[in-house]
This record gives sequence, structure tokens and C-alpha cells, in this order.
Amino acid sequence: MAYAPDNRDFYDADSHVMELPNFIIDYADKEFKDLIPPVNYKASLVTDEEVEEIVNNGGKH
Repeated sequence: MAYAPDNRDFYDADSHVMELPNFIIDYADKEFKDLIPPVNYKASLVTDEEVEEIVNNGGKH
């Protein structure tokens, strides 16, 4: 971190989480699954093809 003193250890816990398309649907009660809209990645820098690749890799990227 550019603003951190050199004589201190810092642990960056600023996680960047990307929800997978099925992250809510897999855990939702049956009566709500059809009411949940699909995840929209349009505001993201990740393309639909990259999302598909991440999903196919078991959610790891």
C-alpha cells in the first residue's frame, strides 16, 4: 500500500467477490426460485464468455 509506513505489516482484506449466476438460486427455497431474476453482469468488466468459463471451472478463476 503506497500510503502505509514501511515498518508495519499490512494485510489487505479488501476482497473482490463476483457472484456466480446461480449463487442465490442454488440456496433459495423452491417456491422462490422462479421469482429470482438472473444475475446481470452488464456493469462488470467481465464478459459473458468469461463468466461461463469461471462457472465451468467450478467457480475458480
